[in-house]
Formats: sequence, structure tokens, C-alpha cells
Amino acid sequence: MTNLKNNASRSTEGIIYQFLAALNACFDLAPDEEIYIERFGDVTVSHDSQTEVKTTAGNLTEKSENLWKTLNNWLQEKFEVGHYNSLFLLITQKISKKSSLAEWNEKSPHQKLAILKAAGGDYKSKGKSESILRLIKEVLAEDKEKKLLLVLGKFQILSRAPSSKDLYNHILATRLMSIPDKNKKVVADALFGYVCSKNDRPGDGWVITYKDFAEVLGNLTQTYCPKNFQFPNIEISDPEPANFEERNFVKKIREIECEEEILDAIKDYLKTNEAITQFFQHYSCSPDDLSTYSNELLQLFRRKYRSKVRRLDRENPIDLSQDFYSEMTTTVPSSKISVDWPDTPMYFRNGTLHELTDSDEHDLRWLVCECMNT
Repeated sequence: MTNLKNNASRSTEGIIYQFLAALNACFDLAPDEEIYIERFGDVTVSHDSQTEVKTTAGNLTEKSENLWKTLNNWLQEKFEVGHYNSLFLLITQKISKKSSLAEWNEKSPHQKLAILKAAGGDYKSKGKSESILRLIKEVLAEDKEKKLLLVLGKFQILSRAPSSKDLYNHILATRLMSIPDKNKKVVADALFGYVCSKNDRPGDGWVITYKDFAEVLGNLTQTYCPKNFQFPNIEISDPEPANFEERNFVKKIREIECEEEILDAIKDYLKTNEAITQFFQHYSCSPDDLSTYSNELLQLFRRKYRSKVRRLDRENPIDLSQDFYSEMTTTVPSSKISVDWPDTPMYFRNGTLHELTDSDEHDLRWLVCECMNT
């Protein structure tokens, strides 16, 4: 990607809003992504999206300078449209229901082009702003139409964007859920300062990687989150067992004739997956913590399984397997995900067991037999 030169200066409020938008986007980064600020545009997520950020009062119309200026930025020769899946205009202005921009995001590239051409033709006859007229002529130039259609195919308008204050409060309320209310502002301000500081090469914009942001957020969470962290209280409606018939962990329970255990097993499996999702969303723990916990449970399973195999010559295999299942799923969990965490709830321990038996990697079974590689 090539640096863009047309990064206009803006008010202090606009700069603050831009960095708040970048901070908010950091929470959604994938492990292989980075965020760039003022390098390829306002806020860029590597190989995913480019967002132009505007804080303006009033309504956004098809004749607004913000619209044409944004399109003109993306039509620069050095702007590589193919690098992005989406192009966004994040703007605090509203779009009137009567405006031709209404339902813009649902229209095809050719429909969007028709709106622009109609607006441009009307402005040429009635417009008063020479700067907007120049932008319209640049954007609708015949030699740029092919690239313009590519841009319009990816271009969405995110109107009615929250104000700086509302965006800041959104980060406090939804991005820092694992942080106590009394500490949220301290953490948010520290993260904002971190994002602003990532200008390692002056004149070349700011860069924030997933790894760096996760590390900073993790450190702040450890510092400002109380040690009495609680597992999420997850409620789910009864799932339909038929939807899980082909899952390995269900087949392996059925193999030991424990049909009555299947519904609870599915619920524990689903609740555990939701808990893990919440852990990662709120940076409550790291993937390494969960991997260590899972490996410890795997080793416990194998040790207990081997002890059952030694009793095969004295007991019925099904009875022995059912006892094994019962012992593993009803005994109070003895290990924690992290030393600072509370005792692991049974749903999470059991859900992790079902994750392990569902995986082809470990070849675990509840049916006790000498053929399993333990």
C-alpha cells in the first residue's frame, strides 16, 4: 500500500474523534491485523477496511463536501482499492429519509453512480462552492469511472455516528466489561494515550498491531481488574439434540449407553464455548492459560482412563465406562485456569472435556477398552 498525501489538517475535536474511532477498532482486530492511522487514510485495518472519519453537524446530502472529498481521496492514483474489502465514511451527520443517499448501502455500484451523476449535474447548474464543484469534476471524470465503480462497490456510509463523548462512553460500557466501573476511565485513557503514542516514525502515521494492543490491554486488565474475577453466568435455552447427532462427543457418550447425559453434555459444551468467547472479548485470560488448563485436563483423563483399563478383566466394559464418565463429570474440578481465578465451575470443566473428546487430535473415548492409545 502506498501512503496518501491528501491528509487534510483538522480541528482538535476531529483529531480526538479519529483516534477514538481507531481505539474502538483496535478491539476488533484479528491476530494477523494492524491498524494504521494517517498512513493510507484516516483509519485503516490492514487488508480489510479503510475508514474516513468526519465530525460535522447537520445533514449529509449528495452535494455535501464530505461525500465528494472522501470519494476523491479514494480515486487518487496511489490509492489501491484492491487492498480493501470495505470502504467506510464514518460521519456524525444524518441522512434525511428523503435524500437520494437514503438506503445508500443497499444500492448497487451503478445505482450509486447514477445518484452521483444526477447530483453532480444539478450542482453544476446551481452550485455556489467552487471547491465542491472542482471535487465533483474530479470524481466524475470519464477516465476515472472504472475505478469509481470499484470504489462504490465497497463504499458504505456509516451516518449518525456517535459524538466523541458518546463514542468514549461506548468504549467504557462495551469494550471494558471486565474492568470495574471505578477503573474503566483510567484504563480507557491509558489505551487512548497508547494509541496516540504509536507514531514511531514521525510523518509516516501511527501503527497498532493486534499483538501489541492485546499485550497492553492485558497488562492494564491485570492491574485494574480485581483478583476475585467471576466466571460469566451463562444461561442458554435447551438445545435440540438432533442438531448435534454427528458430533464426536455425542457419539462417544451414546457409545457407553448414556443417552440421558447427552442434553446436559451439549449444554455444557455450548456454555463453555460462550465463556471462552467472552474471555477473549474482554481479555480476561490468554489463549495460553486456556491451553494449559485443557492440557492438564487431557492428562488427567488419560491417567484415569488407564486405571480403568486395568480393571477390564474384572468388570463389565459398559458399566466401567459409565462409572468413568460419571467420575470425570461429577467430581469437583481441582484445577484453575489461572492462579488468580476462582475455582473452575463444573460446566466449564465438563465442556472442556467434551471439546477434547470431540477433537480428532486426541482420539479420546469414554468407552473403556485396551485398543485406545493413551
